[in-house]
Amino acid sequence: MKKVKLGQVATFINGYAFKPQDWSSEGKEIIRIQNLTKTSKGINYYSGTIDKKYIVEAGDILISWSGTLGVFQWCGRSAVLNQHIFKVVFDKIDIDKSYLNMLLKKVCKML
Repeated sequence: MKKVKLGQVATFINGYAFKPQDWSSEGKEIIRIQNLTKTSKGINYYSGTIDKKYIVEAGDILISWSGTLGVFQWCGRSAVLNQHIFKVVFDKIDIDKSYLNMLLKKVCKML
Protein backbone atom coordinates (compact mmCIF):
# COMPACT_ATOMS: atom_id res chain seq x y z
CA MET A 1 0.00 0.00 0.00
CA LYS A 2 1.35 3.38 -1.01
CA LYS A 3 0.99 6.36 1.35
CA VAL A 4 0.05 9.68 -0.23
CA LYS A 5 -0.93 13.09 1.07
CA LEU A 6 -4.60 13.96 0.79
CA GLY A 7 -3.73 16.95 -1.39
CA GLN A 8 -2.16 14.58 -3.94
CA VAL A 9 -5.46 12.80 -4.58
CA ALA A 10 -8.02 15.51 -3.90
CA THR A 11 -8.78 19.18 -4.34
CA PHE A 12 -10.00 21.34 -1.44
CA ILE A 13 -12.78 23.83 -2.19
CA ASN A 14 -13.25 26.50 0.48
CA GLY A 15 -16.84 27.63 1.04
CA TYR A 16 -18.38 30.90 -0.08
CA ALA A 17 -18.36 33.93 2.23
CA PHE A 18 -22.09 34.56 2.57
CA LYS A 19 -23.14 37.85 4.14
CA PRO A 20 -26.21 38.07 6.41
CA GLN A 21 -28.03 39.97 3.67
CA ASP A 22 -27.56 36.90 1.40
CA TRP A 23 -29.61 34.73 3.76
CA SER A 24 -33.15 33.80 2.87
CA SER A 25 -36.02 31.85 4.39
CA GLU A 26 -36.04 29.44 1.44
CA GLY A 27 -33.68 27.93 -1.10
CA LYS A 28 -30.66 25.72 -0.41
CA GLU A 29 -29.40 25.26 3.13
CA ILE A 30 -26.15 27.09 3.90
CA ILE A 31 -23.83 24.59 5.61
CA ARG A 32 -22.12 26.35 8.52
CA ILE A 33 -19.73 24.84 11.07
CA GLN A 34 -22.34 25.09 13.84
CA ASN A 35 -24.75 23.07 11.68
CA LEU A 36 -22.15 20.33 11.27
CA THR A 37 -21.24 20.25 14.97
CA LYS A 38 -24.91 20.51 16.03
CA THR A 39 -24.17 23.54 18.25
CA SER A 40 -26.85 25.61 16.52
CA LYS A 41 -30.38 24.73 15.55
CA GLY A 42 -30.69 27.74 13.27
CA ILE A 43 -30.45 27.09 9.55
CA ASN A 44 -29.89 29.81 6.98
CA TYR A 45 -30.86 29.44 3.33
CA TYR A 46 -29.65 30.91 0.06
CA SER A 47 -31.94 31.35 -2.92
CA GLY A 48 -29.57 33.07 -5.37
CA THR A 49 -27.31 31.64 -8.03
CA ILE A 50 -23.91 30.31 -7.04
CA ASP A 51 -20.93 28.60 -8.68
CA LYS A 52 -21.47 24.83 -8.73
CA LYS A 53 -18.17 24.28 -6.91
CA TYR A 54 -19.93 25.46 -3.71
CA ILE A 55 -22.75 22.92 -4.04
CA VAL A 56 -22.57 20.01 -1.58
CA GLU A 57 -24.35 16.71 -2.20
CA ALA A 58 -25.03 13.77 0.10
CA GLY A 59 -21.86 11.78 0.69
CA ASP A 60 -19.44 14.68 0.20
CA ILE A 61 -16.59 14.94 2.71
CA LEU A 62 -16.33 18.29 4.52
CA ILE A 63 -13.51 19.53 6.76
CA SER A 64 -14.07 22.47 9.11
CA TRP A 65 -10.80 24.30 9.63
CA SER A 66 -11.67 27.41 11.63
CA GLY A 67 -12.78 27.41 15.25
CA THR A 68 -13.69 23.74 15.41
CA LEU A 69 -11.50 21.27 13.52
CA GLY A 70 -13.59 18.39 12.28
CA VAL A 71 -14.36 15.94 9.49
CA PHE A 72 -17.92 15.32 8.37
CA GLN A 73 -19.74 13.41 5.68
CA TRP A 74 -22.74 15.39 4.47
CA CYS A 75 -25.95 13.39 4.64
CA GLY A 76 -28.49 16.11 3.91
CA ARG A 77 -30.04 17.38 0.72
CA SER A 78 -28.20 19.44 -1.87
CA ALA A 79 -26.85 22.51 -0.04
CA VAL A 80 -24.32 25.34 -0.36
CA LEU A 81 -21.00 25.52 1.46
CA ASN A 82 -20.15 28.42 3.79
CA GLN A 83 -16.66 29.78 4.38
CA HIS A 84 -14.20 28.07 6.76
CA ILE A 85 -15.24 24.63 5.53
CA PHE A 86 -13.45 22.68 2.81
CA LYS A 87 -15.28 20.34 0.46
CA VAL A 88 -12.89 17.53 -0.44
CA VAL A 89 -13.24 16.70 -4.14
CA PHE A 90 -11.63 13.44 -5.21
CA ASP A 91 -10.78 14.40 -8.77
CA LYS A 92 -7.59 12.40 -9.04
CA ILE A 93 -8.68 8.97 -7.75
CA ASP A 94 -11.80 7.03 -6.87
CA ILE A 95 -12.16 6.49 -3.12
CA ASP A 96 -14.65 5.10 -0.62
CA LYS A 97 -15.79 8.34 1.05
CA SER A 98 -17.32 6.61 4.07
CA TYR A 99 -14.04 4.83 4.82
CA LEU A 100 -12.06 8.04 4.39
CA ASN A 101 -14.47 9.89 6.67
CA MET A 102 -13.88 7.36 9.47
CA LEU A 103 -10.12 7.45 8.91
CA LEU A 104 -9.91 11.26 8.97
CA LYS A 105 -12.02 11.46 12.14
CA LYS A 106 -9.57 9.11 13.83
CA VAL A 107 -6.60 11.21 12.69
CA CYS A 108 -8.27 14.43 13.95
CA LYS A 109 -8.75 12.89 17.40
CA MET A 110 -5.02 12.16 17.54
CA LEU A 111 -4.12 15.84 16.92
